[in-house]
Amino acid sequence: MVSVYEDHPGDALRINSPIPHPVPHLGTQPFPTTIAEAAPQPNGAGPGTEAFRYWVAADALSRAGQTWASSVPAGTQWHSTVGGALTANLAAGNDLNAFYDRRGLWFFRRTVAGLTVAACESPEVVEHEPGHAILDVLRPRLFNTATAETAALHEAFGDITATSKTFSAAAASTYPRSTAPIRRSSTTPPPGSTRTRSCGAATGEGLALIRRCFD
Repeated sequence: MVSVYEDHPGDALRINSPIPHPVPHLGTQPFPTTIAEAAPQPNGAGPGTEAFRYWVAADALSRAGQTWASSVPAGTQWHSTVGGALTANLAAGNDLNAFYDRRGLWFFRRTVAGLTVAACESPEVVEHEPGHAILDVLRPRLFNTATAETAALHEAFGDITATSKTFSAAAASTYPRSTAPIRRSSTTPPPGSTRTRSCGAATGEGLALIRRCFD
């Protein structure tokens, strides 16, 4: 088992707690990935360490590929310039950024007010970037099309890739549930329930629509 974040690490006022996940497998087809840095031992290293960042990234890369694996045509492979596996570089430089460029994935980091912000330590950021690579496989002409609409589609595809896990049964089962009583009127919905249902429905419909486009 490895310790990872389920979703975004949080902020300076509220840091999310890591949870245990099985050791991820990066070589799964049709979207195998690899990480440029050497794999550390899965020894439960905590947030802020290079070992923790590695396993957060590895776990997120594995889940991103699984999101679309059953929806793409047989024989699907990465763009020819990527090679057999999509390589993630977890310490690409001093910046607040992450991107895909048909050579690999690049995750930057920067220390701000004494806090090191590493893009690879956020599962949502890590899962977003392979979304660009997967859409590039399915519709390569969109990659260099200079329009706001195609750029928006690429960003949306990355976001759907990153958020689809949030509404899966496996992910939902790990969320903590409060046992404290909640006082409200019978006509008042639970806090966040309307937003959660709407977001979940929208994400599900978006996934179904995009998958139909590639059938």
